[in-house]
Amino acid sequence: MAGTHSSGGRAVTVIDSANRVSFLSTTWSLGASIQLTTCASNCTSLSSWQSGHIRTGGGRAGMTAVGTGLALAINSQHGDLIVRTCANNCSAEASWQESTGMFIHDGTFDVALGSTPTGGLRLAYNQGLSDTGQPANIKAQDNRLLAWSCETNCLVPASWQGVMLGASRDGSNGITLTMAGAATVVATANTTTATCHVCGTGCTTAAGWSSRDIDSLASMSAELDPYAYATGCTANGSPVRAYSAGWLPFGGSAAIGPDGTSYYLHAPYGLRTCPGETGESYLPRLGRLVIVP
Repeated sequence: MAGTHSSGGRAVTVIDSANRVSFLSTTWSLGASIQLTTCASNCTSLSSWQSGHIRTGGGRAGMTAVGTGLALAINSQHGDLIVRTCANNCSAEASWQESTGMFIHDGTFDVALGSTPTGGLRLAYNQGLSDTGQPANIKAQDNRLLAWSCETNCLVPASWQGVMLGASRDGSNGITLTMAGAATVVATANTTTATCHVCGTGCTTAAGWSSRDIDSLASMSAELDPYAYATGCTANGSPVRAYSAGWLPFGGSAAIGPDGTSYYLHAPYGLRTCPGETGESYLPRLGRLVIVP
């Protein structure tokens, strides 16, 4: 598994080339404890698992396998992303090497990381809002989706090159990165649309990428009327139609089949405002699979 989706305090899981399962978990707090839990075989037995603290502080982590090792991109909780790598014994904190802060990131949006067959790294995230004192080239990236590439020496900032993709706030409701051989697939969700960005070569320039919307509020509403889902409003003890209803794309995970078909799974919220209410209610999420030939 070359790439993962992750968010905040959720667990993120990868499988390396030796079939070792590793999952990362964090707490949703400043100074979070970052834990890595691994299993090499017989993983239905609790005794086969080992866990260790690998960092203090961090959130919005993305992790990927690099051969039998691991790489991690994580918000440092100081306004930036750092990259960490480990060759073996990765549940021990001393086994990890860490970069300085390399990418401005306000910690609001997801981070996704993947690896190429030759050990390079691919990173995607939405920067969010940078501090007012940042230079103009950094401020120009506020709320924008960024895709970065590194082939070797990925703990060194100069080894990375990147490009802005898509529209403002792409990835604000979810980012996933998947590798299909040497090709990079970044799927994002904002408040109205899910989009797939694909690059085979030349991924450090915008010309190397192609983009395609793969789901939208209109498509979701055409298949399931949001008002039919947004039940539960009452007036004088009797059921009434919602004043407004809709969908909110959220999360997402992408996979590429051997024939090149793309599969995108996300879980939109239903939105509902009942008569007399001033704000929207978030209804339970529904699973939705989009297949792109």
